[in-house]
Amino acid sequence: MELTYRKFPKIYRLEQEEANAKHNGVNSLLDKNRSGSSYVATEKIDGANSCIEVLKKDGKIDFAIYSHRQRLSEDNTLRGFYEYAQEVLIPKLMEFYKNIAEAHDYLYGEWLVSHRVEYQQKMYNHWYFFSFYDDLFGHEYDFFERVVFADRVGLKSPNVVSMGNNILTREDIQTMVGRSMITKEPDHGEGIVIECDGVRAKVVSDKFKETRKQKKTQPSQTESEKFIDETVTEARITKMIEKFKDENLLPDIIDFEHFGDIARPLANALWEDVIEEEGSNAPELFDTKKARKRLNKIIPKYVREFIENEMMNV
Repeated sequence: MELTYRKFPKIYRLEQEEANAKHNGVNSLLDKNRSGSSYVATEKIDGANSCIEVLKKDGKIDFAIYSHRQRLSEDNTLRGFYEYAQEVLIPKLMEFYKNIAEAHDYLYGEWLVSHRVEYQQKMYNHWYFFSFYDDLFGHEYDFFERVVFADRVGLKSPNVVSMGNNILTREDIQTMVGRSMITKEPDHGEGIVIECDGVRAKVVSDKFKETRKQKKTQPSQTESEKFIDETVTEARITKMIEKFKDENLLPDIIDFEHFGDIARPLANALWEDVIEEEGSNAPELFDTKKARKRLNKIIPKYVREFIENEMMNV
C-alpha cells in the first residue's frame, strides 16, 4: 500500500442519474426509494472539494491532502485548506487512528471559501465532511456510519434537510432544494444531495443549474451545437472559474495579455466536464468538431467579463 489519490466519484443530477441507471439496466435512486429504501437529503455546500488520505501500516501513519485534482503542499494550499488540515484536522485524525492497526481511508469534504453562494461569515474556513471510503475493504460508508465517525473524530458535516422512508415525489424534492440555515439569507442554498441505498444524486436551485433547454433552435444550428448551448451555461462556466481560482490554475496576473492562458485551459476543462456529466444526452450523431468549435465561441465573452471584474477589484 502507498499513498495514492482516489478521485471522488461524480454525483450526477437526479435526471441524469435516472438516465444512467436506465441505460445500465439498474435501479435508480428513486426506484430504490419506491422499493422501500430510506433516503437522506443533505445540503449541497458550495465550497472547494477536497480529500484527506489516511494510510497506516506497520505502526506508521501517513497523510496526504488533496484538492479535486492534485496533492496539496505549502506552495499550493487550496486557499488555506492545506494549513487548516495540518493544524486542525490531522491532529484529530492522529488521535482517532492511534489504536487502529491498519487503515487506508479517504475522507472527502467541502472546504468552505467564498464562491457563488453567500454564507454566514462564521461558516467560512471550515471543512464539511461528506464521504468516507475504506480502501482496505472496498467499502463506502453510509450516512449513519459517517455520522458515527464524524462524531468520534469531531468533524463538521453538511446539515440534514430531510430524511425518512416515505416515497419521495418530485414535489417533495423541490420543497427541499435551496433550504439552508447557514446561508447569509435563510434558504438561499445551492441545492441538496440525496442519498438512498448507496446511490447519490444532486438537485440544485434554478440559479445554479448547469443545463438549460433552448426555447427555439436557430435555423442553421446543428444538434451538436444546440447540445453545447444547453450545457455550457453561465452557471457551469462560473463554477469552473471558481475551481480554477481554488486550485491556483490561473495566471498570477489577470489581465488581457493573459487572455489565452485563461481561455484555453478553461475551454478544455469545460469540454471534459460536459462530456463527463452530460455526454449520455449528446445527439446520436454527435459532431465533436462542430461542438468543440461552438464551445470555443462561447468562452471568450465570459473570460472577458472575468478579466474586467478582476482588474476592477485590484
